[in-house]
Amino acid sequence: MADLVLLTPRTPADAAVAQVAPGLVLLPHRVTVLGMDVGALVSRPGREPALVVVDAVTDLVAAHGVLRTLAALELASPVLAVVADAALGLLDDSWPLDDLVLTGAGPAEVAARVRLLLARRHTLLRPVTAGAPGPRSTAEGRDPTGGRRPRTSRRPSASRTWWWTRPAGRSGRAGRCWT
Repeated sequence: MADLVLLTPRTPADAAVAQVAPGLVLLPHRVTVLGMDVGALVSRPGREPALVVVDAVTDLVAAHGVLRTLAALELASPVLAVVADAALGLLDDSWPLDDLVLTGAGPAEVAARVRLLLARRHTLLRPVTAGAPGPRSTAEGRDPTGGRRPRTSRRPSASRTWWWTRPAGRSGRAGRCWT
């Protein structure tokens, strides 16, 4: 059972969950309904919620502003947006959210999305242990690829598979290795 927070402009708070995401009512999670004010979420006593659900069904402009504010706060809680199917064409990478669900989604879909977001949150918050594999680093202590994967292309040979890679440096020469 997780602690969820629903940010919605709808009133009364008792009926808001059923209006925004009817499938959310049937889940065994505690849902606290707050207004679209992120300040109420931050000033809430206790710890951060396990998941923040944002109502983007009625007022897309306000929901976009709330999502951007949540992203700027860098909360550890994942953000699930509830949208109407007519708004799907407006969503792009400027909407900082972790996942979305349609307002008419059934309990099974809502439960799966919430479960995946909560599992992803626990994975991200897991402490890194000594000796565990991490990102590659150089003597300067930074990733030489700048977080990008090297360009690779597969060129089959008679008995081996060759992988051509472009090194991260400025030499521009391609190195090769085979497996």
